[in-house]
Amino acid sequence: YFATNTVSLAFEEEECLVLIIDENISHAAGLLPILQLAMAQGSPLLIFAKSFEGEVLSTLTMNHSQGLLKVCPIPIPSANSQQREYFEDIAIATGASVISSKKGSTLSTFTGKEFGHLCYVKSDAKHTLLLEGSGAHEEIQKRIKVLQHQIDKSNSTSERKEFFQRIAELNGGLALISVG
Repeated sequence: YFATNTVSLAFEEEECLVLIIDENISHAAGLLPILQLAMAQGSPLLIFAKSFEGEVLSTLTMNHSQGLLKVCPIPIPSANSQQREYFEDIAIATGASVISSKKGSTLSTFTGKEFGHLCYVKSDAKHTLLLEGSGAHEEIQKRIKVLQHQIDKSNSTSERKEFFQRIAELNGGLALISVG
């Protein structure tokens, strides 16, 4: 429904806004003002959340299919034990702020400053590739140091491998997220 490249059947865009919501999104009403902000900026919008349910998908599909806003929802599966950490990695890499009631931020308090930015995104049914986010270099380096410390503390080979992967993605200015 959200493909912008009809050959690869992928959402493929440059200069994309990024919205990260650490919640399940089930009501479109709270999202509408944010969609209007993205439309006013004239930029495609990539939305990460735990899940998108019911009327939200209908609203996003309608906006996209009518050409009002190029938008692509990306659920981060809850089966992923590091879900919250991935949200933070994406936020740091793109310069976004994670919208989370646990952090005291909600959709109703969104001003637009919370948007992140990517130079390029390609998302299909199984993978999402993010390139050249506008995150601050210093913040990315701080995050890498935290991950290196977690590697030193970990005894699990699979956990250490995951930390190394996340460091490589942050260092390289790209991320590949597997969905589904």
